[in-house]
Amino acid sequence: MTNSRKLIVVVDDDRTNLADARSALMDAYDIFTVSSGAKLFALLDKSKPDLILLDIKMPEMDGYDVIRILKSTAHTAEIPVIFLSALQDAESEVTGLDLGAVDYIFKPISKKILLKHVELHLLIDDRTRELTRRVGELEDALAQKDGTIAELRNAAARTGADSAGG
Repeated sequence: MTNSRKLIVVVDDDRTNLADARSALMDAYDIFTVSSGAKLFALLDKSKPDLILLDIKMPEMDGYDVIRILKSTAHTAEIPVIFLSALQDAESEVTGLDLGAVDYIFKPISKKILLKHVELHLLIDDRTRELTRRVGELEDALAQKDGTIAELRNAAARTGADSAGG
């Protein structure tokens, strides 16, 4: 049997925040913690997480820079990102959501709230992927039926032309 636990990466330059997030989620998910955007991108070369929890205020590369790169790269564009931030103003939250985050959670984090938000967004992501797969299957089936209808029309046209000429 394979391990079906989802992989979550937490990116924060504060060890306490990393420990709190790990503690909140480790019973239900596999957790990697990294202390910078650069370390996240190094990890993404080896593994693709199901969700990223991302701090905004970090040295060198802030969370906004990180999500811009994530969302502009085909390999990582579809990974849901939730900002975890001490920035509690509406402008920061809207900026994060505009850049492609699926949610924005204020620090200090409530472990129960973090767990519920993560569960919700992983469920939404799973359902979205399933719907996308089903739509693809339906489009393929429709294309096959369209092809069959075209073949029948051509056969009917040939049969009508053969009997009219005969």
